Amino acid sequence: MCGGLGIAGTTPVRADRLATFDRGQSHPACRAAAGGGRPALGGWPLLPIDHRAGARPPRVHGSSRQPMPDPPADPSAVALTVCQRGPAWDAPRTQRWHANADAEGECDERVRHVGDITAWLAWPDPVRVDPLPVELGFVLQTAFEASTGRLNPELDELIGSPTADRTSAVLIITECELAPPWRGMDLAGLMMSATVERFRSWARLAACRISPAQFGGGRAEAETAAARAGAILERYGWQRWRGLHVIDTQSDALVDATLGVMMRGDPR
Repeated sequence: MCGGLGIAGTTPVRADRLATFDRGQSHPACRAAAGGGRPALGGWPLLPIDHRAGARPPRVHGSSRQPMPDPPADPSAVALTVCQRGPAWDAPRTQRWHANADAEGECDERVRHVGDITAWLAWPDPVRVDPLPVELGFVLQTAFEASTGRLNPELDELIGSPTADRTSAVLIITECELAPPWRGMDLAGLMMSATVERFRSWARLAACRISPAQFGGGRAEAETAAARAGAILERYGWQRWRGLHVIDTQSDALVDATLGVMMRGDPR
């Protein structure tokens, strides 16, 4: 199933890291569905389009206050594409999704690809999934009770009671990668939030794991990198819970994240 939703990419690395390594092109399934960057079934912009004139204020990193590079293309022209490939005659309890983003309109082809995200949808009772995807183990075992297969009561209360038209599915983000020209602008959190927002009618909450063990370098360096990655998500409304970062897919923070970009005039 394909539709407009996406984030563009680089080399596979777990989203725990919010890290970025260059793979050079988006996922083949999404690329085919998008027909070279344009969603086959319609697309949504990553950011709302703003036609206001005037110079943008200087952009700085929220933590270091260091100058941020200018985006290589207009962020408001970035289109999202999401697609899913799975068994034709089966209804698995987990589904793997690929999302990618590409800049549309006139721009240097070398900077058209923005980033990639890999995510899984898991429904209640994922304990019975066989085989269980390795990358989902910690999140599923933490979010769901092994004895019942139901959402952990504490997490259930943290997210809030589901309404009649909402499912109990969990969206688990396992990879988030930016193309080299789009790095250094704190876009990972924005892209993850924009992607999660598109799943609001499918999943009740989204979750990812950020661990120092997933970062290179020494212990102190890895802990600093993990803390910064977590802080990026928390700026977009994600909450820490038992080693995970979680967010309600109905959270206004997901919408505010993209609207805030245009209000500030930059993609922080």
